[in-house]
Amino acid sequence: MAFKLRFLNFAGLQSLKRVIVGCINYLMRTKLLLSVFGFFFLLFCPSQAHGEESHKLRVMTFNIWGIPGTPHKDLRLQAIPKALKEFKADIVAIQELWDPRDVPSFEAALKDVGFPYAKRFDGLTGGGLLIASRFPIQKSAFREFALAGNPKAVQHGDYYAGKGIGAILLKTPFGPLAFINTHVHASYGGSEYEAEQISQLLEISDFLGAPELEKKSSIEWMNEVPIVLVGDINRRWDTLACEMLLGRSHLIAAREKQGIDAVFYRSSGVSKINSLGGAVILGGDVELGDGIRSHLSDHSGVYVDLEFINMKTSTAVEWTGQRSWEQIGQDVVVIVRREVKASQMQRLIDGFATLFFVAMIVFVARSRYERVWLRRGALVLSACLMASFAFFTIHDHNRIQELNSVVRKLFQ
Repeated sequence: MAFKLRFLNFAGLQSLKRVIVGCINYLMRTKLLLSVFGFFFLLFCPSQAHGEESHKLRVMTFNIWGIPGTPHKDLRLQAIPKALKEFKADIVAIQELWDPRDVPSFEAALKDVGFPYAKRFDGLTGGGLLIASRFPIQKSAFREFALAGNPKAVQHGDYYAGKGIGAILLKTPFGPLAFINTHVHASYGGSEYEAEQISQLLEISDFLGAPELEKKSSIEWMNEVPIVLVGDINRRWDTLACEMLLGRSHLIAAREKQGIDAVFYRSSGVSKINSLGGAVILGGDVELGDGIRSHLSDHSGVYVDLEFINMKTSTAVEWTGQRSWEQIGQDVVVIVRREVKASQMQRLIDGFATLFFVAMIVFVARSRYERVWLRRGALVLSACLMASFAFFTIHDHNRIQELNSVVRKLFQ
């Protein structure tokens, strides 16, 4: 096949034309032209040259407000799986699925919409965490938070909720993936529980492993795989507590300016993760049936699309934060030590209250009331109050110990 160059028609270039045409014809006959093209392809397409493969994954988190007694709970839980189907997620993390009686029907509904695998995590008193996946679950682990909240604040309920960290190891088409779901102590509109949130986020960091301190996770299978952490963090992305979590664990926020429902990720040595963006969803009212129209939860859902790139050669996982870990840690220490002093004062108050009711029991027991039922009632009441304040004193002491351990863990 003769190769012709029609655009070289100038008389002075005829000899050059013949030379070029001859070279190209020779390359085509000897198949060297393919080698030349291959060289430039390898030169300008390094990812393909190194054998990298990319896979996309959509992850979602949704706090479903499954607290018994909340408006239209049963109808909302029936509608949520159908609503999730629309967004075609591969993995969904659920928080606040509190009532064990709701779990079987909720898992069955998730299976019907394309999530054949599910794992619910329970602490001693609850947990409310569930992960549903299109991929098989190979292993799982759960850790309940050591510092849970204030037992006196019954109206808040966090102390009794058994919140913690639930993790699963998934078998995906691009290799193993650690997927973690969590629900951190709520803020309730102030900074009253900031120390609890810092402590819990520090526990999450230890659970994941802390590359900043060259500290591995106690969960063996979590150390060599990519990690995706999602859930109701109850702290905004720009707060000190979140900065501490990201800095210590080398996590990356999947979306800019995330709210309290968030997605984070960390690449492994041979699997790099990139965020392709996401959106806040499920925030409006929907038809629940029986003429009832309501929102699905008091939270919105969040989904994020992630790209996983399998690398042939291992690369170090680095964190690129604006501040050094030492600066972050020092700011955290200031808050924690302030809370330690407050707890020491509270322990003193609760301790005196315990002794006061001990004295009341002794006084009532020695007194001689004509009405026996009155004395017995006073004894029972004093004993209950004494036991309560004794419990609060022990809790104050444990909180001090846990907060002091936070300071030690920050730089260990």
